Amino acid sequence: MKSVIAPLLLAVVAVVQALGRYMYHQDTIVVTGQMFFPIFLAGISIFYALRAKTGAYGTVKLALLILAVVAAALTAAGWGMALFWFYPSIWIYYAAFLLLVVYAVVSVLSTPSAKQTAKQSGADEADEADAHAEPTEGARGASVAKQAEVDGGSDGGWRTTGR
Repeated sequence: MKSVIAPLLLAVVAVVQALGRYMYHQDTIVVTGQMFFPIFLAGISIFYALRAKTGAYGTVKLALLILAVVAAALTAAGWGMALFWFYPSIWIYYAAFLLLVVYAVVSVLSTPSAKQTAKQSGADEADEADAHAEPTEGARGASVAKQAEVDGGSDGGWRTTGR
């Protein structure tokens, strides 16, 4: 699941909550940090989510998306004063920030390593080459002879010299 909706939604929720709390504590350093780190984590999450394997940790990412929608709905309900205790709320901010951290970790974990990508690209190239090449009798004979050599050859598997 290559989704960028959840990190964007969580970053928006965190930034809106931080800006809502600014009028109460009037500390620009705090609000700058509260805005910078969610945006930074969203950027990291999106970068790694787009590089991730399709379907890796899909259930976890879907659950995080659902929780992001819930956090956004609570923020919107609080912002509209229908449920005024949800905006500005430091608990909603921390929940969105925690979910963003979890999403970033899951995005990094679902990204294949360099060995896996090299192995996958090598396997893809080999599959493509095998699909285009038709085996001949000589090629089959050579592979049978090579397999017999690997299995022990004509000496029954006992090698007495280092030839």
